[in-house]
Amino acid sequence: GQGFCYFLWVVVRIIEGLVQATGWTCTVAIMGNWFPQEGRGFIMGLWATNSNAGDIFGLHVSSLLLDKVGWYVILWVLAGFMILWALVNAVFLRGAPPPFSLTWQYEESANSKFSSVDQEISDRAASFSEILCVPGLLQYSFSYMFIKLVNYALFLWLPFYLS
Repeated sequence: GQGFCYFLWVVVRIIEGLVQATGWTCTVAIMGNWFPQEGRGFIMGLWATNSNAGDIFGLHVSSLLLDKVGWYVILWVLAGFMILWALVNAVFLRGAPPPFSLTWQYEESANSKFSSVDQEISDRAASFSEILCVPGLLQYSFSYMFIKLVNYALFLWLPFYLS
């Protein structure tokens, strides 16, 4: 059927947010292993545009297919692209560079004055409430939420208002 269950939609969006949150932390850790600290901000800024590039790619693919197939086929095509890219990452992505390449990174870490760990490492994982107490985390999270809300509103609703 083509019914709509608001509660199911909310639950799926919450699960999507949790999955995206775990994906971003892994991405930051992997990108941090591959690039030197002095250029990492620039690289992460470029990497952060991936979500916008993905939005544009998905919009163009769905608009090309919209007149030819049903809306549910578009969802399967876009899901297929995501699964294909996940498989490419699972097969080819390395968590850190091999020792024989990117020697500048290893020289940098050896010469760094911060080469020793300056925090105490604990066996206990931080609780969710402790993580929420990180200074600036909630402000940043809500800011990002509203930016994405405006982005989706302009991407998805504006064309209907203009036509």
